[in-house]
Formats: sequence, structure tokens, C-alpha cells
Amino acid sequence: MRKNETQISTIIGMNAECDGDFKAEGSIRIDGTVNGGVTVTDTVIVGASGCINGDINSKKVIIGGEVYGNLNVPEKVELTSTARVIGDITTNGLVIDEQAIF
Repeated sequence: MRKNETQISTIIGMNAECDGDFKAEGSIRIDGTVNGGVTVTDTVIVGASGCINGDINSKKVIIGGEVYGNLNVPEKVELTSTARVIGDITTNGLVIDEQAIF
């Protein structure tokens, strides 16, 4: 594995719904819905079908779906063209594709 690749340790599938705050070690991909805050030690990837109704605390975030909450991400936030973020973003690095909504 190359150094810049992210190894996903947890996946919340497309039809899954998690109610309450969610914490995990490593990286996580969310294609379903989380109704609560997400705290992860490495990277949060929100797929195009993913939705988080709560704050995100992690090192890095890549968003392709929807987030209704604040992002506290020290390293880097990346918003793809399908991203929709309603909330405040606190980060040192920000990449925004065209058509992203924030």
C-alpha cells in the first residue's frame, strides 16, 4: 500500500442508518445515514449517497454526499462536485470542486 492511500476499516452501507454519535479508529466510509456526530482518528469518506446529520471530527474528510453539521478537520477537507455541506468548516486545507454546495 502506498503511503497516500487510505485503508478503510469501517463501512456504513447504502441502506444502513445509525442513530447516535459514532466513533471509530482508522478510516470510515459512509454510504448510508448517520444521525449524530462522527469522530474518527483518520479519514471520513462520505459517498454520494451518504448523509451525516451531525458534526464531524477527524484528521481528513472527503465528502461526496450531504453533511448537516460542523466540520472540525485539522488536515484537509475535500468537497467533490456532488457534496452538500450545511455548517461551518474549520480546517488547514480545503479543496472544493465546481458545483459543490457549502
